[in-house]
Amino acid sequence: MVKLGTKLLQLRSKKGYTQDYVADILGIEQSTYSRLESDKMQPNSALLPELAKLYGISILDLFPDEDPQYVNISQYSDQSFSAFQVYQDSQQVMEKLV
Repeated sequence: MVKLGTKLLQLRSKKGYTQDYVADILGIEQSTYSRLESDKMQPNSALLPELAKLYGISILDLFPDEDPQYVNISQYSDQSFSAFQVYQDSQQVMEKLV
């Protein structure tokens, strides 16, 4: 099973981005992004759509080994979300950003 941090590292490497570049785009510190990639920290739910947009994928693609109906997004937020709710919300956010 691919962890989120590993997936972020793979996506960043594939795009040829540095951690500094990604952190700057996301408006976070490089050390924070490094902790995300090493699974020492989990992104909050607001960061998930930004990560997906940056890498040109859906939020659900950040969790490739999970059944989309059962992805536990609650660990990334103070609130409990279903993957479908986050997916719908991310589509609305992405429409506004494009």
